[in-house]
Amino acid sequence: MKIISHVILYVSFNDTVSPRIAEQWEESLKLNAERINNKRQSRLPDADRFNERVVETSHKGYGDYVNPDFVSKAGLSKEHITAKHLKNLKTSFLKYQQKLDHTFATVDGVPAKRFKERLALTKGNYAAAVQERLIAFTGTKIEGLGPVSIAGMWLTNDLTVLGSLRGGDKIKEGAPFLVATPAQRGSFKVTLNQRLIQAGALIAKSGFQTGIIKQQNDQTNHLVQGFVDAKLKLVKFATEGDSHVDYLMGKDSQLYLELQVSQK
Repeated sequence: MKIISHVILYVSFNDTVSPRIAEQWEESLKLNAERINNKRQSRLPDADRFNERVVETSHKGYGDYVNPDFVSKAGLSKEHITAKHLKNLKTSFLKYQQKLDHTFATVDGVPAKRFKERLALTKGNYAAAVQERLIAFTGTKIEGLGPVSIAGMWLTNDLTVLGSLRGGDKIKEGAPFLVATPAQRGSFKVTLNQRLIQAGALIAKSGFQTGIIKQQNDQTNHLVQGFVDAKLKLVKFATEGDSHVDYLMGKDSQLYLELQVSQK
């Protein structure tokens, strides 16, 4: 077995999101406020459509969540609890409609004034959320690429990635390497990026629990292995294996993304 490519990429949650990103988010929603409201009214115009699109889906998810053997202190079984939940949901359309009509109402001649004012108040929360769940992993073309974007380029042998490496990234062995077939390069890169963003966000949301990290790494490596070009005779991708794409916690309690490709 020989390691032919090995790089460790750091994930930074400490960088602040560029004000440009939060401002673009706010500006876009303000410009589309009326369209958002019109679409909402079109999709959920009445109680029947609300029940069909929202209530039934929500109720099914809630029912799947409740343990079938659960009995409340009041002696209610799962059937009683879910039936009560459904009844409450079916009477919630008027409250839902009134709340959003109030939010999007024209005030002082300004359409959706309350909605627009709320955007300004929540812009900071949006910036914090997008940093933890997206930008920390993808980065931006202007501020610099993040570990997920770099990983997608690295494992598709895009040599321009070398100019995107950051101070905390470490090349341990070899260079960028295409693990998929040339014909699958594009689809592999897109699929891998989506998987790593999802995995990273779930790991961060879990508080970096060891079990969640392993679970997400298992899914990622299974996906990568499905794209591997058999002609390359690579060691099978597996969590903590000789070939792997793993998120891991370093000794410094920092999250990293490690890529290692080994050949038999």
